[in-house]
Amino acid sequence: MKALPTVRPNKIRQAIAQGKKAVGFQMAFYCPYVIEIFGSLKYDYVYLDCEHGTFTLSEIENCCRAAEVSDLTVICRLPDIKTIKAHLDRGVQGLIIPHVSTRAVLEEIVEETFYKPRGSRANAGGRGDRYWYPVTDFDKHFKEANDNISLAIQIEDTEAMRNLDDILAYGNVDYYIVGKNDLAQSLGVPRKKGAMVPQLDEAVRQIRDKVHKIGGHMSDDVLRQIYMREHLFKSAQFFLDSDAVDSYALKF
Repeated sequence: MKALPTVRPNKIRQAIAQGKKAVGFQMAFYCPYVIEIFGSLKYDYVYLDCEHGTFTLSEIENCCRAAEVSDLTVICRLPDIKTIKAHLDRGVQGLIIPHVSTRAVLEEIVEETFYKPRGSRANAGGRGDRYWYPVTDFDKHFKEANDNISLAIQIEDTEAMRNLDDILAYGNVDYYIVGKNDLAQSLGVPRKKGAMVPQLDEAVRQIRDKVHKIGGHMSDDVLRQIYMREHLFKSAQFFLDSDAVDSYALKF
């Protein structure tokens, strides 16, 4: 049998350990070709938005294959916690869970995400565990798998803000994200591009300060990323606003 690594390193967890930022790109649509092409550049991860995107589990699996070819870590924002195990079994190594408002919900997330002794994730020898064939020591394998799963949660409503101290005390989270659009709705204030209204700005500051006080990380502390939709818009606008269209067409 080939000496293939049973568990792939999680580049986001590596970056956190090194005090660096992992660099990646976010997609909300299915296109393994884009993942392979961008994977040739100096990116560490691809972020698949399964909450607002259009992915099926089969498509997530194909995206994981494309990412692994290019040595990218796959992280996913999930639609709900019921799909945690299914995404991990496909090969996803980083989870972003939206709308976490209580410690009890976070405890359930950790139980579903990690193998024992950290949680109680079920295991069935899927592709995320390289079908078990290289595994000879399951305790060692489960520890390596746990060590290479990153977990992030989104704080995006007033209930989560009220329970934030309790959530932070539980830990088990690599970094925290403020869902500014949903938080603005929960606060009853407008959300606009650019500068935030004072009430939203103050809420974000309070969350950030509490996370940093316990030595935790916000997403901005550990991630740098581009949004594929913005990249496509800017690329298209570049051609429309310049002579690039004509010069490009002349090549054909």
